[in-house]
Amino acid sequence: MGQKLTQIARHISRYTLQVVRERQLKRSCEKLSQMSLEQTKVKLNLKKIGIPFNPELFINPQDRGLSADLYTWGFREPINTSTIYNFLRREKQNIDAVIDIGANVGYFAVIARLSKIKTVLAIEPVPETFAALKRNAEGRNIKALNVAISDKEMKLKMYVPENFNRATPVSSA
Repeated sequence: MGQKLTQIARHISRYTLQVVRERQLKRSCEKLSQMSLEQTKVKLNLKKIGIPFNPELFINPQDRGLSADLYTWGFREPINTSTIYNFLRREKQNIDAVIDIGANVGYFAVIARLSKIKTVLAIEPVPETFAALKRNAEGRNIKALNVAISDKEMKLKMYVPENFNRATPVSSA
């Protein structure tokens, strides 16, 4: 009976934590939606995941994906972020450039620069998100381009959901 109660307690704890996180994220999205780009400069909390920097980034106030996470927690995808930072830092002498395709606001492009990568190219097709990326690239030696990448030269329409990081081409324009 004691083991069964322990399993139930763990399940309740996980569920409660998930509900609390979802509520925090929802409150953050509500606050963000009332802000302009100029008001959305956030200080990241990368030290919490083992990266010795806490840079500031502009985020997209309309985005309920990456930007909402950065606003709420100060980082995104902690295992990926830490792994990429450590790999780039360790291998920087063997890397000529990093190209971040679908860069969003430039979170991983900034991680690459913090890793001492000299050349970083950040590509983001969504204009609202590119506005924040452009601001984040300034003064950091990150080249930002407002284009999409394809194997063909054409114009495309983009579907942009509430989670801007999930934007996808839908058809030719």
